[in-house]
Amino acid sequence: MPTSFTPVQYVYKEIIEEQIAKASEGKIFFFNDMDQVDSLEGSIVKMEEIPQQGVFIFLRSGSLIRD
Repeated sequence: MPTSFTPVQYVYKEIIEEQIAKASEGKIFFFNDMDQVDSLEGSIVKMEEIPQQGVFIFLRSGSLIRD
């Protein structure tokens, strides 16, 4: 069940951009659609807005995380 969404604070977006530039790998924690803590591992390739959906983090594996 989709719930309301609270965007990530700007300071964290800067950190995400830094990790993209470094091509770092790691674990990303986030709240999934069921409001439970979830995680994905890998490297972030980009952070981009999908029109009418929001800003997403794209992982090398092909997974997406809403920012």
